[in-house]
Amino acid sequence: MIRSGAAFFSHADLPMSEAVSTKPEATPAAPRRSRRRRLVCLLVLLALVGAACWYWSPWETARRRVEHEQTLRRALEERLSRLEQRVRRLERAGQQASDAANASAGSSDTSAASPAAETDEEYRRRMVGTWSMYEHGDRVMTLNADGTGLLVYDPALEARLYYGLEGRVEADITWNVDNGRALFDSTTGRPADDFQKLSEDRGSHRDLQIVEINDRRMLLYEEAKDKFREWKPVTAGTNQ
Repeated sequence: MIRSGAAFFSHADLPMSEAVSTKPEATPAAPRRSRRRRLVCLLVLLALVGAACWYWSPWETARRRVEHEQTLRRALEERLSRLEQRVRRLERAGQQASDAANASAGSSDTSAASPAAETDEEYRRRMVGTWSMYEHGDRVMTLNADGTGLLVYDPALEARLYYGLEGRVEADITWNVDNGRALFDSTTGRPADDFQKLSEDRGSHRDLQIVEINDRRMLLYEEAKDKFREWKPVTAGTNQ
């Protein structure tokens, strides 16, 4: 009993920090490591995405540029091919006209018709009729066998605004074929003011090389503007 009391007092003499046993606080080490790991993964992912964007963007730009250049090259090649075909047709037409002129100059029989005259006469015969074309509006041209004609121009909206036209314009024309060339002259027109505006801007005379005339089209070439004019025949049942 005395020993127990001594033990009690000896324990009571200890400091409170040593006498009272406390449990250490648990530190959330695992959640911290998990958050740190997720942050590192996110930073690595962002770095990879940025590197991919930096790497692929120039490549895609270069690829699109190459495809665009290839498209332009193909379009240019097609245009050059069409121009070469047109040049060959013009060369054939010029050669035919030259051969006809040489044959006419070297012929001693003045009573016989020359090949050039026969060709021009054939062109005149084929050109008689009504033809249509669209260029900044609908154009309908009627050519008579006596060398007269009528051109009706229904301008599109942009042409009306540009020239200040009120509406449809009609022009009386004369036409002829000379040495494989189609010649057109506009003499008068209605309304007079609109006809005057167009004549001052575009001129009243046209001199075009005949490329071909058949039952499908009349193809003429204007050297001054380096442009082809394709007229389609207007049949009786076609609405004008």
